[in-house]
Formats: sequence, structure tokens, C-alpha cells
Amino acid sequence: MKKNVLLSVFLGLCCSITAQAAAYTNATPIEYQNEEYQNNGAAFTAIGANLAYTGTSGVYTGFSGNGVTVAVVDSGTMLDHEDLINKYSSLQDDLFNMYGAAHGTHTAGIIGAEKNNTGMHGVAYNSSLLTFSTLLGGDGGCQDIRYCMSQDTAFAILADDLYDDVLIINNSWGSVE
Repeated sequence: MKKNVLLSVFLGLCCSITAQAAAYTNATPIEYQNEEYQNNGAAFTAIGANLAYTGTSGVYTGFSGNGVTVAVVDSGTMLDHEDLINKYSSLQDDLFNMYGAAHGTHTAGIIGAEKNNTGMHGVAYNSSLLTFSTLLGGDGGCQDIRYCMSQDTAFAILADDLYDDVLIINNSWGSVE
């Protein structure tokens, strides 16, 4: 059975995730405006995360990513990063992410880094992550078939019924050149 997959880029991520927000409890500013938020508050406010967290934006309320799994198909993620180590989905397989790269780690952090009063927290800080290291050209991208899979292989894995609860897939490949 084929499933519909929502493909999302970073700026669309907050809006895509918040569409499921109605079932969640609103946060008070004291609950989400910790040191991490204060350090990055302008960015969170610019994309409306503060409205999603507090419930001041109508149906898009009280959302922190709880119960949502986001696949990150990128250059690979450093699985032992302090803000990501507790964020991986129970569906994560060691073979999916054998190469840790800065770009994939950064992307996964923007999406779902843990809210732990160190560094920064992700937009959907209570979400789970399912990360893939894929073959990418250029500097910083995984170019070794021994450690990375093709994007087609990652999508074939995600098309399996086992991954039907993964409703959001982030892809951020390429360069500005």
C-alpha cells in the first residue's frame, strides 16, 4: 500500500507540524521561554513558534512536536550529539545513519533538538527523529556508498507500512552555488 508523504522544508516545518496541534495542551511562556528560547527567540518568533507553543494562534495551539516523528533525509546526523542523543525514534536503525555530518546534525537540531537548557532547542522539541545519511555531492556531504544510501533507498524504506506514522520528511540538499 502506498502512503502519502508530506515533504517539508524547514520554513514549512512549523506550519506542517502545527496542523496536528489541536490535541495538545497550551504552554505558558514560563514553560517554553527558557534560556534556549531566549538565545534564539527572534528566530522562533519569526516563524511563529511562540504562537504555536502558547495557543494564541487559533487552531495551531499548544504544539511542541509531542507524538510526531520527523524523518531527516540529509547528509547524516551525529547520533551522539548532546541535544539529539535522546531524540531518536524507536524505528531508528543503525544502518540508516552510518555517517554523521555537520549539515544533517544542524538540520535535525533545528527540527527537534532537546529542550534541556543547553545550546538551543528545536522548533518541535518534543518530536522524535528518524535520520538517514544519504549520498550527497559537494563538501560536507556523504560521498561513500559504504556509509550512505541513495535518497531513493531512504524513500523506499519510508514507503514501507512500518513507517506510516512518519508524516513529515525533511530534505535539505544542495548548495547555494
